[in-house]
Amino acid sequence: MHRTFQFHLIALFILILFFIPASHASSWSQLVQDDTVKAKGCATPPDIDGSGQDACWDKAAWQSIDQVWIPYGAHMDSTDFYGDYKVCWSAETDRIYFLVKVTDDVLVKGYTFPDGGWHKWDVVEVFFDEDNSGGDHTHNNNAFAYHITAGNESVPYHAIDLQQGWDAHNFADHMDVSIRSNDGYMFWEIGMLVYDEAFEEGQNNTPLELTAGKISGLSIAYCDNDDPDEQPKTRDNFIGSVHVPEANYNDHWKNADFFGTVKLVSSSSADVGSTEIQRPLVPVLHQNVPNPFNPSTAITYELPSQTRVTLSVLNSLGQKVTTLVDAAQMPGLHRVQWNGKNHDGHSVANGVYFIQLITHKPEAIQTKQMLLLR
Repeated sequence: MHRTFQFHLIALFILILFFIPASHASSWSQLVQDDTVKAKGCATPPDIDGSGQDACWDKAAWQSIDQVWIPYGAHMDSTDFYGDYKVCWSAETDRIYFLVKVTDDVLVKGYTFPDGGWHKWDVVEVFFDEDNSGGDHTHNNNAFAYHITAGNESVPYHAIDLQQGWDAHNFADHMDVSIRSNDGYMFWEIGMLVYDEAFEEGQNNTPLELTAGKISGLSIAYCDNDDPDEQPKTRDNFIGSVHVPEANYNDHWKNADFFGTVKLVSSSSADVGSTEIQRPLVPVLHQNVPNPFNPSTAITYELPSQTRVTLSVLNSLGQKVTTLVDAAQMPGLHRVQWNGKNHDGHSVANGVYFIQLITHKPEAIQTKQMLLLR
């Protein structure tokens, strides 16, 4: 009977797949930055003032920062954190520029160098591997992991990375940074000089001349702390722009193998992508990934506007197994993990289950089938 039951489940799953539109196959890849992010050259470099209003940004494409590395695979409500970034470059200044736009419920600032725990404040991290060579960069400058903190009354920002002997160094002279709140978002505007692996701390190092065609390793991440009064600070979440395996959830600071890729293209290059993140006109519930799954699966959905959301798991009889979300949420992309347990915390049996998304503005109910095979 057990083998017969499993056969029926597999047959049913094949039938389910037959009716899932092919467009769902690409929805998961849209959660991370492009395989190769194209940074367009700008005729006029941006002013580093945190406004993001310069013409060069209009021609740059938004990239997502939404892969939760710590705790790995967790859900982050967009009212707590939601992030995107753009990148461009200038041959005139030999700088790469970043515009990081985040929704963060509270900006935890005030870090003072050389105190420890810099990564436990609110920090934008720029992981940069000049020659895209990958590999270890713990005690060398094969790559940089700039931890850009929001500073304090006397110093507007720090850019900290480890050097030989586990010594922390402030690389603030590698970049200009402006942090500014505008229209409900926090903008971090960064202009960064590029150094290769020959960089030596305390020496007269010359930044590289940038040219179109250069390929480097790049990931952008955000360390999120939710309590400005907490002492000592604790990093509540760590969110990145690329997918990393669970075994390497916190390796970026020491290993460049998992960085993304950026390519500098000329100012006359063809369009590098959409300059606006396209939001759906109606709520969209995507197919869970993986499916079938064991022991957990990720569920993603998109909201066109702020609305009350109820996301539930139902069994094959339509009975509620558990509620994953019951809250007002901001527009954008949301991701939730289901661990195959009911509302009492008990593991459920093999079988077909349904994800049900209910929204109130606009009013809509959507469902997707999923298969648990232990």
